[in-house]
Amino acid sequence: MLNKKILDYLIGITVAIIIFNFYNFTKELSVGQYSDWLINYQGGFVRRGLIGEILFQIHSLTTIRLDVIIFITVSILYILFYKNFLKIIKSLNYHFLNLLIVFSPLSFVWPVMEEKASGRKDILFLFLLSIIALHLKKIDFFKQKYVIILSAAIIVFSHTGFLFLLAPFIIIFLFINKDKNFRLILKEIFFIIFCLFLFLIIIANNKIINAEQIQLICNSVSDFVRNDCTTNGYIPTLGWSLELNLSLKKSLWMREYYHLYFSIAFIIGFLPLLIFLYNSNFLKFKKFNVIFFYSLFLLSTLPLYYLGVDYGRYLHLTYMSSIIIYVVALENKIIVNSFLKENNFFKNLKFKPKILVLIIFLYGFTFTVPHCCNNNFKFNYKKIFLKINEKLN
Repeated sequence: MLNKKILDYLIGITVAIIIFNFYNFTKELSVGQYSDWLINYQGGFVRRGLIGEILFQIHSLTTIRLDVIIFITVSILYILFYKNFLKIIKSLNYHFLNLLIVFSPLSFVWPVMEEKASGRKDILFLFLLSIIALHLKKIDFFKQKYVIILSAAIIVFSHTGFLFLLAPFIIIFLFINKDKNFRLILKEIFFIIFCLFLFLIIIANNKIINAEQIQLICNSVSDFVRNDCTTNGYIPTLGWSLELNLSLKKSLWMREYYHLYFSIAFIIGFLPLLIFLYNSNFLKFKKFNVIFFYSLFLLSTLPLYYLGVDYGRYLHLTYMSSIIIYVVALENKIIVNSFLKENNFFKNLKFKPKILVLIIFLYGFTFTVPHCCNNNFKFNYKKIFLKINEKLN
């Protein structure tokens, strides 16, 4: 129904636009997209500092400008992730419903439509998840848990909130090893969860850093930040207590229909995938239906919506993870009966190419869920229509 080369071009364009956006954010020393990568351990151990410390050490050893290292690293991560994502979804049968799943407004093109999401540490999480999805099965069963734990450590100590997005790593481990002894699988999973719990304890016991430590971090990257480093951007937020953090977010939570709006965004974005899952039969693990693990993943992300306000980002990451889980489930025959072959309505649902493209365009490309702090949808072509209206008037 859709030439797969078109998907190649779309993903290529997506990557190019995201990298271009992040180049501009890097050039202007953005306090949102860029500064988060500068957090390091030069003032002592802090949350979110691992990847920044690694990049800082590369800068120290090579004398290459730190902003250049950050830009190159982030660009490579985007290129590799989208290359991996393309490999993952190319195994799909591009039926109408699958096309809507791939082109959901929360899917791969979202960072283009919501340009402020370009260059976030989200790409580190997505890249490592895609590596797990593609290559974990090639590793010895008893070594797989160490790969997951290492990936989780990199993610969690680079961005604390991603701890609540790690369920897909365990779900993928479960799916690819479905033929193994279930007790043995559970034993490995319990060990992974135990390590994640240790990570949580380390983070929870990490004291709030003081102004002196913030100054030390800012001094270490002084040539690559704005003059207000200690008061603006992500680095000074390291000194925020949980109480202060939550109090600042309450003003957003109290906005009219804020939670309702993002709940609607979830339903719209996930609808094709939910239709598929609702109508499919799943392989059972003992007494547990696989849909149970899917629901567990969604529930595990809920603390993010209490601790943070970037609801659009969380929905995007959850959705991208869900697509990857979905494809891994299909490949490993976890979904044992695809209703696309059995349901007469969807089986016979066919459109002319032009109509199909129009439907995909209207669904996936006309509106965007903002990454944060807004309680209405963003119409992607508003500026164009306003300009046309001005000329006509």
